[in-house]
Amino acid sequence: MLMAKSALVQTDGAPWAPVGASVAHQKCLAGTLGCYVRCTTSQRIGLLSNWHVLSHELAQPGDRINWHRPTQQPTFTQYKQHIPIAQLGDGFIDADGDAAVAWLTPEPTQLPVKLGSFTGTRRAQEGDILAKVGASSGLTRARVTACGPFPLVFSQRVITINAIQLEPLDEQPLHQTICAAGDSGSVWFDEKTNQAVALHFAGQPNPFVGPVNAQAADIGTVLMRLNLSIL
Repeated sequence: MLMAKSALVQTDGAPWAPVGASVAHQKCLAGTLGCYVRCTTSQRIGLLSNWHVLSHELAQPGDRINWHRPTQQPTFTQYKQHIPIAQLGDGFIDADGDAAVAWLTPEPTQLPVKLGSFTGTRRAQEGDILAKVGASSGLTRARVTACGPFPLVFSQRVITINAIQLEPLDEQPLHQTICAAGDSGSVWFDEKTNQAVALHFAGQPNPFVGPVNAQAADIGTVLMRLNLSIL
């Protein structure tokens, strides 16, 4: 089962950010570490999130990716350490989604015993109840209500993404938050099978602006585009 925000330590002593942790390119707003992945050709291990979290229009492969690790001080005020954990790899933002991979540095020799891995992937179907672990909203659940084109405004241009739309469960209040700023890059998954389903990239968490909803891209398509397998 996915270990939401569990403490992960690499077997050679280097720190691992947990799935659901806050990560970002050094010049981007923070998002979420969605899952760990392996390159199907080089076998390198990396982390998966959104392109707009790990990259930007002037970013270059090899750019530093930070883990924003929370720390507790004696005053109980929460601070965050920015710890370099990866280097930017490939990514894209187009009709297939908003996704990027960053390769772990130093390259690990082994995986931690408790990685909190997914068992595989599957496609979403209308009516599915899925969960995600976002860096801002934590563990949330929602229902898939539609699959189709979704216009995303990015850098003064509109990109139409083939997206999965999710909305609060019937028993949840109409104002229930299912996503928040900082959740971008988290993975929606089936809690019964622990299969990854979609990569979260946008949402409307404010009921005063419009209906509460979230948008995500098919995880299988994302992995195929980036030549990755999920861990």
